[in-house]
Amino acid sequence: RRVHGDPIFNQLTPSERDTLQAALAAEESWLYSASAEAAGLGQLRGRLAELTTVYQSVVGQYEEEIRMRELKTKIDTLTVRLGTLLFEVQHWVDTHPLPTAAHQEATEHLQGLKEWMAGVGKARAREYTQEQLGELEGRWAALQTYQDGLVYQVSAAQKETVPPAEPLALPPAEPLPPVTTTNNVEVYEAICRRAKIKPNSALRTMFADPCLRKVDLQDNFVGPKGALAVVETIKSIPSVEELNLSGNNLDNTDIRSIVDHLSDHPNLHSIDLSNNPISVIAGQLLHQLVTHNKRLRALNLNGTLLMDSQMEAIARSLAN
Repeated sequence: RRVHGDPIFNQLTPSERDTLQAALAAEESWLYSASAEAAGLGQLRGRLAELTTVYQSVVGQYEEEIRMRELKTKIDTLTVRLGTLLFEVQHWVDTHPLPTAAHQEATEHLQGLKEWMAGVGKARAREYTQEQLGELEGRWAALQTYQDGLVYQVSAAQKETVPPAEPLALPPAEPLPPVTTTNNVEVYEAICRRAKIKPNSALRTMFADPCLRKVDLQDNFVGPKGALAVVETIKSIPSVEELNLSGNNLDNTDIRSIVDHLSDHPNLHSIDLSNNPISVIAGQLLHQLVTHNKRLRALNLNGTLLMDSQMEAIARSLAN
C-alpha cells in the first residue's frame, strides 16, 4: 500500500499504519524461522487467517468507502448517458414520420422511461446500490435496441432501398482477371492489389485447391478488407458451399458488399456471420439475400445486434 496516491493508504492514521506494519513484520520474521519451515498446511492457513483479520479490521472500512464511491460514480455517469440517449430518441420520434399508432406507442414508452428515471433519482438520493447499476445497464441496452427498432419501422414503411456497394468500396486500380479464369489464386491476388492489401499466404494456399468447398476465416484477424477480398474471390469459385466469417469485425457496410457479391452464388448454402457488430441495416440486407438466393439454408447471426424480429424473419425465409 506504500504507493503515492493509493486511496486507502493515504487515509490511514499513523496508529493504523503502525498496526499493519507490526503485523507484517511479525509474519515476515516467522516465515524465515525454523517454526515456519516445520509448519504444516493447517498452521500456514491459520497464520494467513490471522493476518487477514488484522488487515480487515484496519482497512475494511476504507475499502467499503471507496467501493461505494466508485459505485456512485458509475451510477451517476450511466444516469447522465441514459438521460442523453432518452432525449435523442425522443427528438428522433418527434422529427420522423412514424405511423400514428407507432408514434403514440413510442411516446408512451419514452414517458414511462422518464418516470422510471425520476424514481431512480429519488432512490439514489437515499442510497446507491449494485441493483440500481444493474437495472440502469439493462435499461440502457434496451433503449438502444428500441431505437434500432424505431429506425427499422420508418425504413420499412418508406420501403427504402440500399444502393449496391462497389466491391470493397474501393476504386479499381487495375482491371480484374475475368471471372471465368480457373486460376483462383491470381484472382485473389488481383483483388488484394486493387484493395491495397497484402495477400495472405495461407489464403493463397487455400485458393489453390481446385475443389474448394469450405472457406473458414473464423477469428482469422485478416480484417474487414481482407475478409471482403476473400468474399469477392469466392464469387468466381462456384464449388464453395460454406463460408465462415465469424468474429471478423464486419460492419453494416461490409454486409452490403457481401450481399452484392454472393446473392447469385450457385452452390453456397451456409454463411456464418456470428460475433460481428452488425445491426438493423445489415438485417434488412441479409433478409434480401436469403429471399433472393434460395440455395442458402443456414445463416448464423448469433452475437450480432440484429433485432429478434429480423432474426425470426430471416429464419422463416431460410425455412421456405
